Amino acid sequence: MACPLVINKNSVKTLAAWWLSNESSLNYVGLTPKSGRGKVYIDMHSPGIIVGMPFVEAILKESSCEIEWHICEGQPVKSCPVRVATITGANEDIFFCENLVLSVLSRASGIASLASRIQSILQEVSWKGTMYMPDRRTPGFGLVEEYAMMISGISERKSSVSVRCKDMDAGSLKSAIDEVRSRVGSIPVHVACCRLDEACLAAGAGADILLTGLSAKEIVDIASQVKESYPEIQVIASGSFDDSDVKLCATRYVDHLTSLKLCNGYAFVDFQMTYVKDSAKNTEPTKYVLLERNEISRKLLCHIF
Repeated sequence: MACPLVINKNSVKTLAAWWLSNESSLNYVGLTPKSGRGKVYIDMHSPGIIVGMPFVEAILKESSCEIEWHICEGQPVKSCPVRVATITGANEDIFFCENLVLSVLSRASGIASLASRIQSILQEVSWKGTMYMPDRRTPGFGLVEEYAMMISGISERKSSVSVRCKDMDAGSLKSAIDEVRSRVGSIPVHVACCRLDEACLAAGAGADILLTGLSAKEIVDIASQVKESYPEIQVIASGSFDDSDVKLCATRYVDHLTSLKLCNGYAFVDFQMTYVKDSAKNTEPTKYVLLERNEISRKLLCHIF
């Protein structure tokens, strides 16, 4: 059973309805199967952590289908293939939402799997900082991404305000930071920097710094020099880190990390559906050859995700 304890159920329902509404208005796949109810198995064909159950349930509920899960949300799967769920409902309804169900599961599980690997590496090196969720999320899919990262232990960054350090001298930057602080109260203010002089300028003005667009070596070099002069300043590093290089930035000079790959650049987890023939003579699972959806439907699906 899924555990959507921290999600607004109305938001999930609205999101699922919107995804389905962006499918083709005509359910052409309904021309292929015979009328009546059917049964479908969802099998996981690559290792990872399965996440996304609340969203899949909402999609299927909107489509008048039911699902029974055979493993728990957030459970790591190492040996594949493994059966994770059984769907029942009208054949045409199952066919119509198949792509959405598989897309949500594969993407959410891919995010959770990468996030979990990153968290494990950071624990191995005994890093004392915090891994944050990236701010750049996919429009229409951000709630799924946030949920998948949360399941794997990635923290949501508290509200903060970003100031760009570009073509500003010390006086104008200090004035800009003071002006922002006068309007946002206790919300933290950080300055996005990509050079050492910018970082020192921001730290001297009393703001935390966000290092972005840099290599791991550049991040550590700048962070170490800033921390020596301004030890009270918080250093945040943002980049396309993954499990192959995140530990290079996990030093005592960096307080927080965030990886853009958690929303764009992760590997999908492979899920497949197997349709069961409704026949007394043959109850073995079999793959139906389905009528391809029209080009508009496929483009809309790509647009959503």
